[in-house]
Amino acid sequence: MLMTIYGAGLRVSEITNLKTSDIYASSMRILIRQGKGKRDRFTLLSKTNLDILTKYWYVYKPKHTDNYLFLNPSKNKMTTRAAGDIFRKAFRQSGIQKTATIHTLRHCFATHLLENGTDLCQIKNLL
Repeated sequence: MLMTIYGAGLRVSEITNLKTSDIYASSMRILIRQGKGKRDRFTLLSKTNLDILTKYWYVYKPKHTDNYLFLNPSKNKMTTRAAGDIFRKAFRQSGIQKTATIHTLRHCFATHLLENGTDLCQIKNLL
């Protein structure tokens, strides 16, 4: 989940609403439905992220009536609070001394694209 947030520049609400049908492996894109401003958009799906999502799928086999990709331990839709808790736990375990939130991953996505020469308009469209 955290790799997908970072790798695609997603908001926490977008990751919790992500469905299995929103992953387009053939075109290497992720469809974000009803993001901020109630607009749909596509964002990037890297090969690394696709590999991680594939492994996740085979290990956890998420099954939900609405086909949500990420579920809580009770097999219900993941909440934004639970996603934040997962990030905080992972961040604590990393030993990094700086301050960060789950939204920091989205900022890192944009920063790394900019550092690699991606056009600002293209980054804006992805976010």
